[in-house]
Amino acid sequence: MKRDSVEIPVPVLSSVETLDELQDWLTAQNPKIVSELRDARKEDEAGKFQAWKPRHVSCEIGSRAKPNENYGCSNSGPSIDPSGGFAC
Repeated sequence: MKRDSVEIPVPVLSSVETLDELQDWLTAQNPKIVSELRDARKEDEAGKFQAWKPRHVSCEIGSRAKPNENYGCSNSGPSIDPSGGFAC
């Protein structure tokens, strides 16, 4: 097999219903990624896992905003929550 080609078994190709499923299968075939995932799992089991903390992202509301108006949010203003919406 050439280095820049990928062989996908027919049963795998016929069983995936979305491109996301195909991408998941391809990712699982990458030994480097699998190794990193195993290392992360070992760290998690050893209690070394650090929870992800979203960083504050300030947003400019534009000319509609009045000075010092934060639309009911904390003093730091709205931030983006992990689901993509705004959180106060």
